[in-house]
Amino acid sequence: MWDPATGDCTAVLSGHTVEVNGALLLADGQILSWSDDKTLRVWDPSSGVSTAILEGHTHGARGAMSLSNGRVLSWAGFVLGPEDEDCPDHTLRVWDAKTGACTAVLQGHANDVTGVLLLSDGRILTWSGDKTLRMRAVANGACTAVMQGRTDGVRGALSLSGGRIAS
Repeated sequence: MWDPATGDCTAVLSGHTVEVNGALLLADGQILSWSDDKTLRVWDPSSGVSTAILEGHTHGARGAMSLSNGRVLSWAGFVLGPEDEDCPDHTLRVWDAKTGACTAVLQGHANDVTGVLLLSDGRILTWSGDKTLRMRAVANGACTAVMQGRTDGVRGALSLSGGRIAS
């Protein structure tokens, strides 16, 4: 953590064993980080202590977002090398950020999950290197629609007026 006025480092949150891929501020003021070490960590920013370790992905965690009621959604992917091809992780996981418990594993994509968007109506849109987008119910993560027809992996998407999706 940094003091923007002085440029000084004020704290180091240590615990991940390899590259950290991102972080976000949770509604309760804690920090969530995710890493290629296959974990996510919840941090108390005042003490710098990790209050929960979220374990379950079999590949590096590539992204995360905050959901309602203290839940977090994360996704993993990107086969790193030939030794990893036997255990790909094309999943999304829902976590209780307080306890670190995985409450749901969302499957269906046949390749890396490359992004997620929480839509204004509460649904979750996911996209993947498998050339598809999937619409999911936020309550249970159930896939309600699969959008197919792309000729290459999907790297981004957005919600347009009228409920349409661009990818």
